[in-house]
Amino acid sequence: MATAAIFSSLRRRRSPSLEAFLAPVDFTDVKLVQTLVLLSTELVSCFSGKSLFFQRKNSRSLVRKIEIFVVLLEYLRDSGAGSALSSTTIVCLKELYLLLYRSKILLDYCVQSSKLWLLLQNHSISGHFHDLNQEISTLLDVFPLDDVDLSEDVREQIDLMQSQSRRRRLFIDEDEEALRLRLFSFLDEFENGRIPSVEELRLFFVEGLGIKDATSCITEIEFLEEQIVCHEGDIEPTASVLNGFVAIARYCRFLLYGFGENEVELQIGNQKRRRKGLIAHEIAETFITIPKDFFCPILLDLMRDPVIISTGQTYDRSSISRWMEEGHCTCPKTGQMLMNTRLVPNRALRNLIVQWCTAHGIPL
Repeated sequence: MATAAIFSSLRRRRSPSLEAFLAPVDFTDVKLVQTLVLLSTELVSCFSGKSLFFQRKNSRSLVRKIEIFVVLLEYLRDSGAGSALSSTTIVCLKELYLLLYRSKILLDYCVQSSKLWLLLQNHSISGHFHDLNQEISTLLDVFPLDDVDLSEDVREQIDLMQSQSRRRRLFIDEDEEALRLRLFSFLDEFENGRIPSVEELRLFFVEGLGIKDATSCITEIEFLEEQIVCHEGDIEPTASVLNGFVAIARYCRFLLYGFGENEVELQIGNQKRRRKGLIAHEIAETFITIPKDFFCPILLDLMRDPVIISTGQTYDRSSISRWMEEGHCTCPKTGQMLMNTRLVPNRALRNLIVQWCTAHGIPL
């Protein structure tokens, strides 16, 4: 009963997108050890040589601990001790099974997420790594090592990992935190009407984040937009703040990288008739490429007063207001039901549009 009470604390906090994993209750002792060897070895093989852009130190620390578990598990398998384990040891190994799966999910999350998203979630993800370290420490505290006849070198490695896990504190990389704060400062500057210089943005996006081209920038934008939609408003930072970062990334895609191969350029000459509702008359009379993100999805015209609705989408205030006044209760772009009719000014995007229009001599 005491062991069960201790392990009830191991599941308090979940890693991002963690599914409910069940320990292999039907496995024999030998099969359980073999499964753990395969799982831990696969984790080390997948992530030991993988250089993550963010969370490098936390990831390396976790993988090194898993490597020591591999040593322990291989010893249990090869020595034959896995066929005569105590009930407490079996409980501990089943908990290790869950812990390894949680480690895999967290490491996969760091590999598959976009750089901007990892930066915005820096504190939260660092906290998940810390939680796993604490769970490893708790697991080792209750693991009956004296009941298992370990060799001296294996026992030394386990004792060292246990000591390190107890001492380790929450680690947040200073360089990554500085980048995160710089990203928020960009948002503040845009909202206050100051546009960062091209060199400032290049230093951050290209040098700091390693986003080298338009395609990579588009991937970052799409990932952020996906988080806004998938979390349905239950997200930190809030959807309105995330939309500000999306607007900044879109601006940098246009400013720093130009257009990707699949980008449709709207080039309209004086000799062509203006397409109704497509772009403003002043722009239609020039040969110019307009970022499509500056258009309202309803009017297909340049937004003058962009606002964010409850689904996280941005529209021009006049068009979305008219849409709601007509009795519509859904988002025109996604079809999602509107949780409320509040319109939040997208100041970052408006400043970007104003900056772009000023740069091209176009009256807004």
